[in-house]
Amino acid sequence: MKSVLPPNVNVRDLSCHILGVDNLGAAQTAVQYISQLGHRRVGLILGPRSSRDFSERANGFLEALGDIDKELVFEGSYDHDTGREGCKKLLEMEDPPTAILCACDPIALGALDYAKEIGMKCPQELSVIGFDDGPWAMNCFPKLTTMRQPLKRLAQQAVDILMRVTEPDTGPVHQQYIELPASIVLRNSTSAPAGAQVGE
Repeated sequence: MKSVLPPNVNVRDLSCHILGVDNLGAAQTAVQYISQLGHRRVGLILGPRSSRDFSERANGFLEALGDIDKELVFEGSYDHDTGREGCKKLLEMEDPPTAILCACDPIALGALDYAKEIGMKCPQELSVIGFDDGPWAMNCFPKLTTMRQPLKRLAQQAVDILMRVTEPDTGPVHQQYIELPASIVLRNSTSAPAGAQVGE
């Protein structure tokens, strides 16, 4: 979801209903999954921190990974070019990551494209995870493992709140802050690194 507020604004302080996705928790889920596969050297390609959503995702990744080498973190825009540039920078490291977590699907697709261009096999040699589960996630090769936003549930929640607010006989409707969890969609862009035991 695109943010319309600067990241230093606490949305809980606003006098309106708030609907959103638990970006921080979703990013932590992605880290947990890739760690369970056995990846210990994990790179990040992040979007602009000026966006609340991208800032929350970055915080979730970083909190879950703990003491991460700053060289493993690339920040850019939220587009395909950022994915390519970030993947190039990460894979040129002396000790490159075996997995890359991306702040959105277009970034992940750029990373996949660059890896394929240099002859790297995904996921055998590099695992990639995206975020959002847009339609392109199913139309790339390999198909993208990604965090899916619960868009239908968010839409239904919005309709329910709107109906209660506009119904004259319901009385005052107290402010609601609803943050729904994202879910991981497992496809073909992730696997255990060579020689690793899953869950070790």
